[in-house]
Order: sequence, then C-alpha cells, then structure tokens
Amino acid sequence: MTQMDQHFPAIMVPELPKLNQWLTREQRVIEMINFMLITMYHRELEGAKLRNLRKSISISIPKPFHERIHAQFGIRLFEYPVPP
Repeated sequence: MTQMDQHFPAIMVPELPKLNQWLTREQRVIEMINFMLITMYHRELEGAKLRNLRKSISISIPKPFHERIHAQFGIRLFEYPVPP
C-alpha cells in the first residue's frame, strides 16, 4: 500500500502498464471461458438457437475464431465492428 500523504493510504494508484497487463489477462480469461462453454454446450447453440446468447459470445471472442467455431461446431456467431 502506498501513501498519498501521511493520513490517507492509496489503495488503488493506477499504473498504466499494470492496468494494461490486467486488461489483457482479463480478456483472455473471458475468451477461454467462452471457448470452454462452446465446447461443452455446442449442441444447444447450433443453428438459430439462443440468438441473444450467441450475440454476447460474439462480442467476447475475436473475429478470426468465428469461422473456425462455425466449421467445427456449427455455431454461427455475429460480427460486430471493432471498437477504435
């Protein structure tokens, strides 16, 4: 814990490199959880089933993996524009 002054301890002092590392790890964990869930429940997501769930999965999985998921599991994910 760092001290901003003598009276108030700073619990969260943002350091940009550390925040970027955390963000990258968080994104990878979310991707891997979605890959694992697709593997386990791909039959429930095939075709036009559970449209809103497939939309939310599409946001968390990078676009280059969409075609591989469709070819391997028959799940068509949605394409969203990449944020700037």
